[in-house]
Amino acid sequence: MLPAYVIGMLVLALFTGTMAAFFGIGGGSIIVPALVILFMFDPKVAVGTSAVCVAFTAISSSISHHRFGKVDWDLGTKIAMGAVPGAFIGAALTAYIPSEFLLVLLSVMLIFSGMKLITSGERKERDMHRKLAFFIGISEGIIAGMLGIGGGIILVPALLFLGVSPHRAVATSSLVIVFTATMSALTHTYLAHVDFLAAGIIILGVIPGARFGAAMAHRTKAEHLRALLGIFLIVMAAIILFDIVF
Repeated sequence: MLPAYVIGMLVLALFTGTMAAFFGIGGGSIIVPALVILFMFDPKVAVGTSAVCVAFTAISSSISHHRFGKVDWDLGTKIAMGAVPGAFIGAALTAYIPSEFLLVLLSVMLIFSGMKLITSGERKERDMHRKLAFFIGISEGIIAGMLGIGGGIILVPALLFLGVSPHRAVATSSLVIVFTATMSALTHTYLAHVDFLAAGIIILGVIPGARFGAAMAHRTKAEHLRALLGIFLIVMAAIILFDIVF
């Protein structure tokens, strides 16, 4: 079973790295349900392991997006200032919240974000998002810490709705996730929620996957990128809810 386990983890990692960099979502929305459904992980251990993997995915994604000149460092830094303490709070809350509730919460957020992205058209660029950056960061950080997902499923749609261009939103989200996922990973490690063998295997695959995904994102039209993200989030929510119900 060990070779099949390793191969399965590597396939998951390559796919996660590609999708995470392409959509700027960190990858936890893929890793968490995959570990729970396919590898029979306890949800809390899946969340903690995911947080470690997402940190490395985000670092690789950010470097790749920076090479395309799309990372908004000023905006990303302001959001991270609120996201880091938020991630600590969110990760600590997982010790007191039922695992099933965490998965349902994740599904609801995925569906809401996906529907809004599909039905919303392109918005005019404006500077309001900079004034709300710290508040956005706190909200994104709490969600990231609770669910081990990096928070991109909330941050990217939020930035899009506030007028940030799709490519810049994806790239800047990857930068913020570096901070939130690192804080979340450290907290989950302290809580003993991390399977380091699985995390190590996944990290080996997410790095090359992230480089490929970032290149794909910057070759995709903005309106297509927005719609694909919405569809992706809804599909992931459906998979999670199916597992909970059946």
